[in-house]
Amino acid sequence: MLKAKNSLIGKISSKQNLIGKLNNPTVILEPELEDLIVTPTGDEQHFKSEKYGYDNVIVKAVESQEISIIPTKEQQVEEGLFNKVTVLGDENLIPENIKKGISIFGVEGNANATEGKITDLSYLFYNGARTDYMNDLLSLCENPINGEYAFYRCSEIEELDLSNISFENLSKSNSMFYYCVNITNIKFNNTLSTNIVSSNYMFQQCEKLEELDMSMFDFSNNVNVNNMFYNCRALKTIKPFKNLGKGYTRKTSNYSNYTLSLYQSTELSIDSLIEVIDSLYDLNLTYDVANGGILYPQSLNLSNYMKNQLQSSEKGQEAIARLTLKGWNLS
Repeated sequence: MLKAKNSLIGKISSKQNLIGKLNNPTVILEPELEDLIVTPTGDEQHFKSEKYGYDNVIVKAVESQEISIIPTKEQQVEEGLFNKVTVLGDENLIPENIKKGISIFGVEGNANATEGKITDLSYLFYNGARTDYMNDLLSLCENPINGEYAFYRCSEIEELDLSNISFENLSKSNSMFYYCVNITNIKFNNTLSTNIVSSNYMFQQCEKLEELDMSMFDFSNNVNVNNMFYNCRALKTIKPFKNLGKGYTRKTSNYSNYTLSLYQSTELSIDSLIEVIDSLYDLNLTYDVANGGILYPQSLNLSNYMKNQLQSSEKGQEAIARLTLKGWNLS
C-alpha cells in the first residue's frame, strides 16, 4: 500500500508511472522483489509476506511413494516421483546355481549336493563378514585347492570343525586362520594333504589355540612356514608334521621361510615338542650329503625357556642330539 502527497493511494503490483500533482512531474515506483524457492515435501507448506506483496503461497504436499524391488536375473527399471530406480540383474541368480532347499530373493534352489561345490576357500570368510553363512558355505566345500585368508580375522570363532572337508588337494594355506584370536580348537579331516607348498602366517595371532593336529598335512613340498605359529601362546600340544624339510632345496642356511618358529609357544609340553623334533625331515637326505651334496642347516626357533626345558632332561638332550644329526639347529 502506498500513500503519497495529495492523498494518492494505490497498490503497487508492478513497475508503474504516476503522473499528477506531486513534487515531481513523474514518479517511477518499483516494488521490492524476492526469489522464493520451495522444495515440495510430504507436508503442505504456506508462505506469507506483507513486505513483498504476496499474501499466501500454498505448496501442495507430494504423496510419498514406497517401492520394493526383488532382484532377479533381469535388470529392472522403475520410474515415479523418486525419479528412477534401477536394480541390476544377475544372470547367475537361477535355481541351478543355488543349493536345493535354499531360497535367495525368492528363487528356490534345485542344485544337487554334488553340484555347485566350492574349491577355492581364499578370502571366503575374510574379516568374518560372512560368518552367519559359515555352516551353509562350508557344506558346499569339496577338495579346496586354495585356503589363503579363508578365515582371516574371524575373531568370534571359538571352535572350528573342518572334519567334513578333504584338504588332499590344498596347495596354499597362507594366513588361513590369521587373527582368529578366540579360537581354541580346529578339527581337520584326516585325509592326507600332499600338495601344500606354503603356509606362512597360517595360525598367526591364534592366541587361545591350545591343541593342533598337523598330521594330516604332508609338508614334503612346503617351502614356506615363516611365522606359521606367531603369537600362538596357548599351544600345549601339536601332533607332529610330516616331512617338513624334504622340499628345502634352497642353498641357504637358516633361511627365514624354512625356519619353524615356536618361539612364543612356551606352554608347549616337552613331549609334544620332542614329537615335533622327531618329525622334522633329515636334511642330509634333502641336500644329498651322502653323494657329495653340501648340507645347509635350517632352524627350529624356540624361546630360551623352552630350550632350557629340553636341556634339563635326558630325553630332551637326546632329542636335541637327533635334531642336530638331521641338520637342524636350535635358534
